[in-house]
Amino acid sequence: MALWLFHGPFSLVLSLFVFTVLTCNQKFKSLFYRFVQFDIIINIIVYINFASFKLVASGIYVEEILIFMETHTAIRLIRDFICNWSYHIQSSSLLLKCVYRFTLAKYPNGPEVFCFYSFSLPKFLCVQIWKHYFRLILILTLLYSCLAIANNSLLCGFY
Repeated sequence: MALWLFHGPFSLVLSLFVFTVLTCNQKFKSLFYRFVQFDIIINIIVYINFASFKLVASGIYVEEILIFMETHTAIRLIRDFICNWSYHIQSSSLLLKCVYRFTLAKYPNGPEVFCFYSFSLPKFLCVQIWKHYFRLILILTLLYSCLAIANNSLLCGFY
């Protein structure tokens, strides 16, 4: 438990530092670094969410957390939703990064650098999809993972 209390906040601060560097530094303007930022945000949300589970399991602040969760049922439902959602969003994010890297390997002049001298339709489509629809693709990834959980929660219910 002591290792988790030391390692967890240090990892959270390091994640926030890396996120800030990726946001502010102009060297990291590639779309791949936007995926890394997306993963860092997901990991921070999951870490903060699982901290309450970890504190209850370890016996620290058990009564206070249980009283808080009983009085604020919306927060408890959100916590349980994020607990189930974390697996799906991390899997979806991994799949999205794999598709991005595959298109980058398949069309080397695709999403990152577009060369007008060797114009071809697949390279142009690759540029259009990743450059112009990047935010939409991330939002659809979030919606997909939420719908996967909504379907699962309707069938099984939150625990």
